[in-house]
Amino acid sequence: MAGEEFLSHITTYAGADASAAEDTVWIDIPAGGVDAGAVGEALTEAGEVLRVRFASSGSPLTFYAWHDEQAGQLRLSMSRACPDALPFGGSYRPDTEPTAVAESISADVLPGVVLWEDLRSDSTEDEVDMVPFPVYVVPLGAAG
Repeated sequence: MAGEEFLSHITTYAGADASAAEDTVWIDIPAGGVDAGAVGEALTEAGEVLRVRFASSGSPLTFYAWHDEQAGQLRLSMSRACPDALPFGGSYRPDTEPTAVAESISADVLPGVVLWEDLRSDSTEDEVDMVPFPVYVVPLGAAG
C-alpha cells in the first residue's frame, strides 16, 4: 500500500457510519514508510471530523489511535470512555497531539517485524519496567 493510500484510510475512518466507527480499524503501515507530518495531519483531520460529528453525544466518547508495533499497524478506534480509561491491558500515555504516534509509525522501518533482540520475556517482572506507549486521543461528545 502506498503512503497516500495509507493516509486516505485514516480520513476514511472518520466518515464511516456510527456503528463502524466504534469498531477498531487496522491499517497496515507500508514498507516504504510514511511521512510523520502527513500522518499527524491525517489523524488530526479525522479527530476534528469526529469531534464535529459527535458533538451532541451525551456521554463520554473518545477517538483514539496508536501504533501496534508487533503487527506493524496503525490502529484507530472509539470508546465510550474517557481518554484515561481506554480498554488497554497495558500501560499507555494519552496524548492530545498525534506527534508521538505519527513519529513511531514513521520510524518503523520493518512494519510487523519484531527483531530477536527486541523480544522481551512475558514475566510480570518485566511489565513493571515497560514504558507506557503513546496513544493519540480526541475527547468527543460530553468528554470533549
